[in-house]
Amino acid sequence: MIEKIKIYFLPSILVILIFLILFYIIGILYGDNSISRLNTMTQEKATLEHKIAELKEDNKIA
Repeated sequence: MIEKIKIYFLPSILVILIFLILFYIIGILYGDNSISRLNTMTQEKATLEHKIAELKEDNKIA
């Protein structure tokens, strides 16, 4: 009886884990917090920091 449970239980757990891992990877690549979005936001941050520095310089001059 226990051997039958082991035969069916272990493969089903393996399949579930594979689906969860695939779902996680898809979320990393295409989700709201994806790697490409992180790169875009990093570039936007650098641009905004540059604009802030320019505005501070303009305020010092004026």
